[in-house]
Amino acid sequence: MDMYTNPSYLCSTRIRSVEDLETLLNSNYISKEVAQKFDAVSKRTVQKARKKENPLFGVEKISIPTIVSAQKFHKPFVKSKESDIDFIIPPAPAFTNEQFWFEMRKSTGGSRNILDLSKLGQIEAGSVVGTPYEYTDSKWMYGGIKCFCIDPEDTSREKDITINYLGKDYYPSTIKFNPSNGTWRIQLKGAPNDQSDELSKYGSRGDFKYKILVFEKINTEYYVLSLLDESELERIKTLSRVWAINESGAFSKAYGML
Repeated sequence: MDMYTNPSYLCSTRIRSVEDLETLLNSNYISKEVAQKFDAVSKRTVQKARKKENPLFGVEKISIPTIVSAQKFHKPFVKSKESDIDFIIPPAPAFTNEQFWFEMRKSTGGSRNILDLSKLGQIEAGSVVGTPYEYTDSKWMYGGIKCFCIDPEDTSREKDITINYLGKDYYPSTIKFNPSNGTWRIQLKGAPNDQSDELSKYGSRGDFKYKILVFEKINTEYYVLSLLDESELERIKTLSRVWAINESGAFSKAYGML
């Protein structure tokens, strides 16, 4: 411990700021959580592809030897005073949160912090059958606005949500309809509790431009935002349950559900 906590030791470094973490990220010592999830999905896809369709051999049961380790002292279970049931730590819940991604491109707004959310999108791959995003025409799905639990036709509605970005909560980011161009949009803004920079400042300095924005829905009012480089677009399409484009032509942008 003395060696690794010594600032002059060449085999360790002290993490003091987000910039230190970015240095590790850019040098491939660590990776973003959302990228790790993509890697896990990609690995499962490869394993499924390798699965034999017509097995040529039977199945045998193998008993794996047990590794015997030195015995350690364990405290016995403590009976609950209220009942005779042993105290049991419940297992952690499985990861089931919805995740949606959006191609940002150049972004709009004075602070480059506005993400356009379509009413509908034309499905390019995958399916939304049986989900809230299913549309009457099977070639289409509801657009990005539905991902934030808003009726696309309720154009009078405004909604403020909390966005967690880089470990801080920012409120409010406002979702509303823009009648001038007939589109929904979300303004990535709001202030954290520690009086540091507002979320819109990240847009002003170009953090959101030409990125893929990934939103993890914790609940209908709270979302976690992660960013991926635009070079990951084709990969994220491949790993998505469904993806679509919000309009035709050169100005179309992709979005999807993981």
